[in-house]
Amino acid sequence: MGRNAIRRTRKQERRRNRKQKRNTVAAGMAALATVAAVGAGQMISPEQAAAVTIPGVGEIDDPAGQLGEIIAGIANNEATQEALTALRIELCATGGTSGGADCSKSTGTGVAVILPTRIELVPRVDDGDDTDVLYNGTQDYLNNPPTEPVREDFPDGVTGDAAFAAAYAQYLIDLGVQQTAVAGAGAIGIGVPVPDAPVTEGSAKVIGSGFQFALASGGGKATAISYLPVSLATAGASDGRTAISFAIVGMANAWTTSEIPVTVLGSSEILGVELPSIPAIQQVSCYGGITGAYAEGVGACANVAGTFDFRLDLLKDSPEVQFGLTDPSAILFDPAGVFGQVITQILNGQPISLSKDFARLSAGGDYDLLSGNFVRFTSDYGTQEPIVINWLGQELTLNPMVTVNGQERPNHLGAPVLVLNTLDTGEIVPVIGVPEIEFPFGIPTAGPYVIPDTTSSTLTTTTPAAPAPEPLPETDETPMLLRAGALEDPTPVSTPETEPIVTPTALDEPASSSNSVGPVADYIGKHRTPEGGSDIVGDYVGKHRSDSTDDEGTAEQSSETTSSSPETSSPERSSEESSSDEAASEKSESGESSDGSNETGGSEGGGSEGAGSSTGESGSTTGSGGFSGSTGD
Repeated sequence: MGRNAIRRTRKQERRRNRKQKRNTVAAGMAALATVAAVGAGQMISPEQAAAVTIPGVGEIDDPAGQLGEIIAGIANNEATQEALTALRIELCATGGTSGGADCSKSTGTGVAVILPTRIELVPRVDDGDDTDVLYNGTQDYLNNPPTEPVREDFPDGVTGDAAFAAAYAQYLIDLGVQQTAVAGAGAIGIGVPVPDAPVTEGSAKVIGSGFQFALASGGGKATAISYLPVSLATAGASDGRTAISFAIVGMANAWTTSEIPVTVLGSSEILGVELPSIPAIQQVSCYGGITGAYAEGVGACANVAGTFDFRLDLLKDSPEVQFGLTDPSAILFDPAGVFGQVITQILNGQPISLSKDFARLSAGGDYDLLSGNFVRFTSDYGTQEPIVINWLGQELTLNPMVTVNGQERPNHLGAPVLVLNTLDTGEIVPVIGVPEIEFPFGIPTAGPYVIPDTTSSTLTTTTPAAPAPEPLPETDETPMLLRAGALEDPTPVSTPETEPIVTPTALDEPASSSNSVGPVADYIGKHRTPEGGSDIVGDYVGKHRSDSTDDEGTAEQSSETTSSSPETSSPERSSEESSSDEAASEKSESGESSDGSNETGGSEGGGSEGAGSSTGESGSTTGSGGFSGSTGD
């Protein structure tokens, strides 16, 4: 495995670890609850969903219906209704009704609630035909100071004067008390004048055998419909708007509510403490088998089998339309990633989905027509960052990042972004940076890549220096050049391109001399091997000395040379040798050995042709290494 492959493997491992750290235990628990309520419906049949077996209890044929009966027993009884009426709340559960809350068509677990425009903590108290006498009386007292008496309303005379004086004194007392009450109310944070008591009005309906919840306030109309126990539908509407949701084996949510504050006589801050409130919810989301939702002023959605997804968002600068093909198997192959996605969606108020996008086509929204991203094609798979091309100092970005459903994704239909920099003529080859590529179904990620790969090591034309050869023992057979320490320099000897030149040895003595020398030692360069094999004495073959150089080889070679001396001194050769005698003699003087030994250096093949056959014969050869040797008595 190369260095780049190891580095890439480590980088991918670090990235996987970072992804795992992002998903906390809280995300897993929250998503587990979601899967238990919704995702389970995609893996079991309606018959299985209609019956649940609990150890120690037995089989429950309709879990949603039986749970609904338990809740209905609590919510629909008279005591609960009286308590809720005191808070101006209308509530019903499965099979019941209460004012505008209708649960009569729910056979599963359904709850419908109608809240006033604000939750008033001063309770509602009715007295016969008079309703809310406590709140209305307090309001009237604080808002209306006592009326000052007028003298004309009393009879003339002393009697009238006395009655007027008594009435005026009472007025002053009542005014003082009322002003004290107003001051006291203002001291604790209650403003004067006090607004009218909140009114409970609207319509909330739940229908079906699944789980439903509907909430209305301020005249809103909310309807939630779900069938089968593993189905969940919720809806909420305020201020006269409409919301409706429908789900079969899945979940659908349609909400268009306004904030509902908690007050005391209309004031939401008491003794400097801000009272809590029910926040506004404006969202639509669909996921599951067959689901749909619509919320007035917010948008609409539809989802089939957790795969085909449609969304209409009316809260953006311009209406946004989305069509998506999603991957419901993501919860099995990447549960940690899906759980983290669900938590992020909940915290950001985004639609909840247990799938990842194979492909999503979006148009409109926060991107205008000339932005280059009006139409967006995104995916949770493939590249998750832009592709960057650097060439001649300029930078071109393909697939720019956009925000879709609260998450940043590269837009594969986005207009490229060109950043002009100083011209760099040295960057002739474009460098393309491809980010990490995600795959579905648990397939490991690939990348990132750089094309061409600038991180790979390049070839060099410099040949590293060869290590110095091991020192050779000094013997009589060691060539003169080696004994002189010529190989102490570790610099490698370059291999010559041409064959070495061989000069025959000049003859100074008669051919009948018995002191002839064997073939001259050849310097054959760094890698060349001699043709003579081990018969040549003192061969230098580059980094290593020939193993055939020994005493026995020298003796045998000398004997063979002596026996062939007549052939060497024949008339046919004498003329050839004498012709080069003068030139060879001059070269042999420079390489003459001080100890008179018969060691020579020469090129390949030069030893046998240029050797003398008599005592006093001298010869010289010039090898590719640039040195010469001579022999003599």
